[in-house]
This record gives sequence, structure tokens and C-alpha cells, in this order.
Amino acid sequence: MASKAWCRGPSRSSTCSTFARDNDKPLPIYGDGKQQRDWLHVEDNCRGILAVLERGRIGEVYNIGGLDVEDNLTIARKLLRLIGKPESLLSYVKDRPGHDRRYALHWKKMEEELRWKPVVPLDKGLRRTIDWYNTNTGWMAGVRSGEYLSYYKKYYENRDASLHAIASGGPKSSN
Repeated sequence: MASKAWCRGPSRSSTCSTFARDNDKPLPIYGDGKQQRDWLHVEDNCRGILAVLERGRIGEVYNIGGLDVEDNLTIARKLLRLIGKPESLLSYVKDRPGHDRRYALHWKKMEEELRWKPVVPLDKGLRRTIDWYNTNTGWMAGVRSGEYLSYYKKYYENRDASLHAIASGGPKSSN
């Protein structure tokens, strides 16, 4: 089993910042924005999962973590700076009760046992993520339109029946 840190790449905070960039919409910051997260580029996360699959021991738990623990407000400010938008787009909203102040993983076991470690530094990863969104505007258009929701409706609305149909090779009987 592998657990991971928060990923950069096509992710929630970069999606929000890209939307803010394109529309000058407010970028929500929960509470004081000081919730710390262990930021990991999506490519490092994928390499970590591959390392677990290829070299991990069955039944063992591996934490896939990053090199950069930063608070959400710092990340939001960096993203706005990188996309050339003012910090006035930051919009503080009420935090949810019990919101964790810190998510970070100890990943040295990955390095010692599986010879894996993250290699994409935070600032380079943020820039690459923004570049990805700029290159994949069609993907963003699908997110904005809600088009992807049809996938979830199709495969998750009647999940039990769908899983039964896959497993048995046909639709679930209504007996």
C-alpha cells in the first residue's frame, strides 16, 4: 500500500489558480491559510507508485512524500505571482471544523528500501503545472463545462450494478 502527500500537477490548488487567472475570480483560502501540506509533483508521485509496484514488499506500507512542506497561503501567493495576478484575488472563507493544520509524510523508507526520492522541486513543479494547464486548455474547458460529470454518473451512480455486470459479464438480474 502506498500513501501519498498532496500532489501538484493537475491538482485542486493549481486548478483554482488557473480558473482565477482566466476569469479574475477569487481564489478561496480556508481560514487563515496556514494549513501546511507536503507538496509533491504528480510525476514524483507516479514514480513513487511505480517504485512500490516494482520493488515494494507485499503487505508493506510506503509513504510517498515530498521535499516541500508549505502552507496553503504561501502556495496560493506563489501561484498568483507565477500567473501574473494580484494577491487581491485571495478570498478568505470560513474554514471547516476540524480542518487538519498539517499533512506531511515521513518517506525515508521509500528512499532506503526502494531507492526512490522526489526530484521535482516545488517552484519548478508549480511552473510545469501552470505550463501543463496552458497547453491543455481543452481539458480545462471540459472541467469548467462539467462534461466529466457524465463519467461519474455512468460509472458510480449505480456502482453495485455496474460492478456486478463487470464481474459476471452481464447486467445484474432484477430478481
